Amino acid sequence: LQRSEQAQTTVYELHALLRQYAAEQLNQHPGERLQAEAAHAAYFKEFLQQRAESAKRGGQTAVYDEIAAAIDEIRTAWTWTLAQGNLADGHKSVEALFYFYWSRGWLQEGMATAELTAKAVQHRAPKNRRLLTVAQVWQAEFYGWLGQYHQAKRLFKQVISQAHQTAIGPETVFALIGLGRIQYWLGQYAEAETTFIESLLLARRIEDGYWISLSLSSLATTLAEAEMDYRQAWSLY
Repeated sequence: LQRSEQAQTTVYELHALLRQYAAEQLNQHPGERLQAEAAHAAYFKEFLQQRAESAKRGGQTAVYDEIAAAIDEIRTAWTWTLAQGNLADGHKSVEALFYFYWSRGWLQEGMATAELTAKAVQHRAPKNRRLLTVAQVWQAEFYGWLGQYHQAKRLFKQVISQAHQTAIGPETVFALIGLGRIQYWLGQYAEAETTFIESLLLARRIEDGYWISLSLSSLATTLAEAEMDYRQAWSLY
């Protein structure tokens, strides 16, 4: 057993041969193997949940470094969780992972994980609307940053439509900001302005300071670019 410090986190590692031996022993005892896999998944689910808020706020290099140091274990844990359908409160952990993917530019893996998560929820836990919405809005976000604008717009609009039929939450504001950004990138400034105003109103309704500030900055950028209204844009910044 080797002990090391990685990104301010203590990490214990087994030699590859010992890991192989342990896996072989567990394979002979399916019940114990299932318990070990469940404990492993629960640990990294909690690991991500503890870092979710910091990951969201951005500029948290240490948090992203901690996730990077454990990324192989996290991949294994989340894949197992999806396969088992043990998805209660899954949005609290996987969102930290999505912010990590975005911050590090791992867009392809992020989009693949979001798509896999959405499909797992639809098949195994269709009542978990919160996790489905988180997965879909991030899938759309990754589409956008990969230049697949039409796919991103379609999925953002789908999330927004679903939210209006169920419940408005932070993911709805996220989807509106994402849609507005795509409209802005496509030069559709009037549509983007309307979308950012809607995101701002919803963010104020749910009293979420993070999304209020992001809506304001997005609206300001659009006004400065489209109308050259620098005075109003500056007041929003």
